[in-house]
Amino acid sequence: MKPRVQYSMVLISDLDVQGRVFIGFPTHQTTGFSGSVAARFIPTVERESLDLQAKYVSDWNKELLAIGGILARVVYEGELKEIEGLWKKTEDESKRSQLTLRALHAMQFFSFYASTPAGTVSFESEESFFRCDRQHTLTVPSTLGPMPANQVRLPNTELSGFIKNVPLLPNEVSKDGHLLIGKLRSRRMISEITLEDVFKELEGRVLSVEEMRECLNWWISLTGIQGYDRSLLKRFQRCAVFKYQAPDSIQHAPKEQSDTIMSLSEASTFINIKLIPTDVPLPAPLSAILFDEIYQL
Repeated sequence: MKPRVQYSMVLISDLDVQGRVFIGFPTHQTTGFSGSVAARFIPTVERESLDLQAKYVSDWNKELLAIGGILARVVYEGELKEIEGLWKKTEDESKRSQLTLRALHAMQFFSFYASTPAGTVSFESEESFFRCDRQHTLTVPSTLGPMPANQVRLPNTELSGFIKNVPLLPNEVSKDGHLLIGKLRSRRMISEITLEDVFKELEGRVLSVEEMRECLNWWISLTGIQGYDRSLLKRFQRCAVFKYQAPDSIQHAPKEQSDTIMSLSEASTFINIKLIPTDVPLPAPLSAILFDEIYQL
């Protein structure tokens, strides 16, 4: 049996220059991204650029450019697929950070700029790059590893204190990969975090006191927005579940004492710490202490 051959692909590191269109030798025509393209293009008489004027010749060249866009997409998805496999094999944060930077490099490599002298070259390749996927998506890096862009959300600093399980675009990717991300947004292939995403997060796990503080601060700011739907409050109270240690547990119980878990809908009172000290005996439920902890900013 012949040994299985493994192929390795490495994208060039120079992102400051655009690739060239080759017709056996490089022409003056750029591709719009960092890679070069070689095919049986029909050039102009001067053989310095592509003939995009004569109808049938132009159609031929545009078809080849579209195929080039598909090949670019195949290379991009192959790179992200390899990164995804490596991501799943490690839980080391430093290694995952390196993988995120590698994915960012791929995004920057395939970020299309206007090609010169003919902008049609980059337009045809870019359209094909984005439209060749039937699912109308693109794999991008996220805080949970490479995923389809329609499952990833743009980062939101107001929610970062308690949103942990929603795949978000890493900050460095959002900043340094802004060209490709902007095109994903304009094509509606990636979106902001929605209320449904937040509710799904709250339904999926129990928050700590610190996370609950961040969550409540965000919700309070939400109520001041015009068009706020008050009917959502009950759902929020039902979904928001947190854990805390009651005061008597903190003072008398051993450290392995389990936390108290409570839904926000069970909270009906709070302590005014200016009038009532927090170390006096309190009636059940102990939600008052919890709210005191949350709002001690």
